[in-house]
Amino acid sequence: MKRITVFLVLLLLPVIQLNAAPDDVFRYIDILHTDLHINVSSHSSALDGEVHFSAIANVDLNEETPIRLHYYRLHIDSAAVNGEKVNAIFHLPIPAPEFFDLMFPETMSIPAGDTLNVSIWYKRPDYPDVENNRNGYYFFKAGDTRWGQTAIETIGYTMSQPRDARAWFPTIDKPFNKGTLTKYITVDPSVPVFANGELINKEAHLDGSVTYVYDHQYPIAPYLIAFNAGPFNEYSVEHTLQDGRTVPVASYLFESDSQWADSANSMMKNMLDVFEDLFGPYPFDRYGMIAIQPFRYGGMEHQTISTMRRQSFLSERITSHELAHQWWGNLVTCKDWGNIWLNEGFATYSEALYTEMKEGVAQRDLVMEWFAYMYFFEDRENRYPIYNPSDEDMFGRVIYQKGAWVLHMLRILIGDESFFKLLRRYGEEFAYSSAGTEDFKNVVESEWGSNLDWFFDQWVYQAGHPVYIIESNVRESDTNGFYDVTVSLKQKQDDAPLVFKGPVEFKVKLADRDTVLTFWNDEREQSFLFSVVSKPDSIVFDPGNKILKQIDKIQYISDGVEIPDRIYLSQNYPNPFNNATVIEYSIPSATHVRIRVIDTLGREIQELLNSHTDAGVHSVRFDAKELSSGIYFAVMEADGLTQVRKMTYIR
Repeated sequence: MKRITVFLVLLLLPVIQLNAAPDDVFRYIDILHTDLHINVSSHSSALDGEVHFSAIANVDLNEETPIRLHYYRLHIDSAAVNGEKVNAIFHLPIPAPEFFDLMFPETMSIPAGDTLNVSIWYKRPDYPDVENNRNGYYFFKAGDTRWGQTAIETIGYTMSQPRDARAWFPTIDKPFNKGTLTKYITVDPSVPVFANGELINKEAHLDGSVTYVYDHQYPIAPYLIAFNAGPFNEYSVEHTLQDGRTVPVASYLFESDSQWADSANSMMKNMLDVFEDLFGPYPFDRYGMIAIQPFRYGGMEHQTISTMRRQSFLSERITSHELAHQWWGNLVTCKDWGNIWLNEGFATYSEALYTEMKEGVAQRDLVMEWFAYMYFFEDRENRYPIYNPSDEDMFGRVIYQKGAWVLHMLRILIGDESFFKLLRRYGEEFAYSSAGTEDFKNVVESEWGSNLDWFFDQWVYQAGHPVYIIESNVRESDTNGFYDVTVSLKQKQDDAPLVFKGPVEFKVKLADRDTVLTFWNDEREQSFLFSVVSKPDSIVFDPGNKILKQIDKIQYISDGVEIPDRIYLSQNYPNPFNNATVIEYSIPSATHVRIRVIDTLGREIQELLNSHTDAGVHSVRFDAKELSSGIYFAVMEADGLTQVRKMTYIR
């Protein structure tokens, strides 16, 4: 009989909600505030919990429109709405359902716009090891090993991104679900607890346990909720924000790591100053980092208390990334995981911004080059757009590093003043709420005053990047003594937009000055014509590296002669060789070149060239008939660069 009842319920529930999209069902209510009570086991990952939340109904709630909540491998004991017991109906798939419905009896209904109170009592069994890492709450005894790391103390902590808050408390486990929070964490008296928000009470009980009460009066998404139980010490300093508020900045460390506290706190304070300058006022009333081992990731931006892998605790890049998330991810949260680049791309670009503010533009550009390299490395095997990635790609380099590059290119396009102004405006308009790509795009367009469909379509909604072939042809004019230049630009990328539109720059290097010219590129094959007063030494495409791109080929032709695009020492031919061989070399502009041959001990055998040489492709001959068979090396030095090629001589 029980099986028949469950089957009928499962059959009927989809019929009730046929007209509701999956996310719409979870928007039947908005959770306003959650009281979360957790009893923590001292010897396993088991938890006993109660969750009580107030909410506002967005639709009429009744027996046909239930309250849907997420859970993952929890045992739901009972539930009530406005103090009246309700049934919890669970759903497939097997082996573990991910949501359940609180079904209203016929006598109960709540009109849209009314507030309601929901209570759920539940247990989370001990899950000592989960292959898919979806514990949500992790417990390790000292000496336990996970992810190649060994626990040095017995600890318990939460890590819920993206969908694992449901693994330790029932809720609407969506990033758009943001309400205030009070946590009641009960532990053994010897175990401190650190969590989001302010510690407002610490209550001892007759059984010897202690409850830590943390209140967080800022809206927070479920995946950002965290608590950490273990022998951590708090090392806190005060920091004055730009609006005059004084906030605590803290490091939470094992006693053995206490020497890190001063450096970490100083680093966080400096970053708060930089990011307030760039993004606007810090949006919360405290900030800290806690060092965890074992921890699967480099860091996690839990609201006001970032969790850091112990080995990464003093990493400037990771620290800046997680702190920037307090604005981009926590103040403004992506409305769903299809828009996660608004969290991760922003935080990744913030790493480069912090480097720029601290060390200058040149160092920032090195960071951006590294981001490009990381993205290209992934893109070779797995190409996908920034927007709406699969679960497997949600934390990929496209989201992080390409996302950072999209913001960098947007900044270059609209200028620094508009870019940082729109970031502040975006933060203000969606403060303590959630946003999507179109929301951000609307802010950008409003600030810049022009439609940017073309930019977001090619860089965000579609995959890939431009791949260029550049040919520059220079000829002396027959009429005025000037030099006429034709630059042909071809895009050859596949599985990507046919044309990446936008401004492109060429630096024309003359004998006495450099000139940068800007053109609008909106065709797959396009030529640009201009004249210069003297013969160019070289023409450089995108000299400031302002475009996320790859270059397949560069060709420079001057008066019918092809000029190489870079200094290059070719492999000798033939190789191996008998008696003599030819060594070819290329230089893009006139410079001093030295080529010599050395043996395996570094002794110079013969100098082949040591003179000023015109741009072009040249060659020298190496005669070895008086030498013994063996290995020799050709060494070329030009413009401060040294290149070496191995040669094999057989008599």
